[in-house]
Amino acid sequence: MKRMLAVLMLLLLCFACAAEEADLPALARSRGFEVEATADDGGLPRCDFAVTGAAAAMTWTDAAHRYSVTGSSAALSGLYLDALAMGGWERCSYMANGDAMLSYGTDSARRCDTLEAYADQVRRTLGLTAFANTLMGITRDYVLNKRSKKFHYPDCSGIRDMSPRNREDFTGTRDEVIAMGYSPCGICKP
Repeated sequence: MKRMLAVLMLLLLCFACAAEEADLPALARSRGFEVEATADDGGLPRCDFAVTGAAAAMTWTDAAHRYSVTGSSAALSGLYLDALAMGGWERCSYMANGDAMLSYGTDSARRCDTLEAYADQVRRTLGLTAFANTLMGITRDYVLNKRSKKFHYPDCSGIRDMSPRNREDFTGTRDEVIAMGYSPCGICKP
């Protein structure tokens, strides 16, 4: 009975992952992107993003197809972050102007151990955090310095020497922090 329940749960999980992946082409189309689909050999689920100047290309694979979308880096970065949030990817990469910036599931100098860490680094890389938080209203944790009126990510080296009386932990959107009169830290660039 336990074995049958475990198999059923595994099947439901696989179905849910497949449904999420299948929704990505529809999500891209709903945002006005033309999605090109070609037959694929069914390799590992992969999602890649490449930026060259103001232009970008995003590709992803599922069990039977390879999809690709092109557009402005500003518009496509939101779709890429949504794709990462859907999960289920075995490999991911972020390239800027032909240089490998970040990767997940592959060997690289800037490799992330988890998909969540990879997604967080993508947001930070090349100033995507500001864009993503503004466009998508992403809520996250920040550390506010009440004296300097700067805000930081919780892991920023700039908060190590902050006086406890100047520190305030805050959860919300980047826009909310800015509306409170704070400016982003120059080190972690939230």
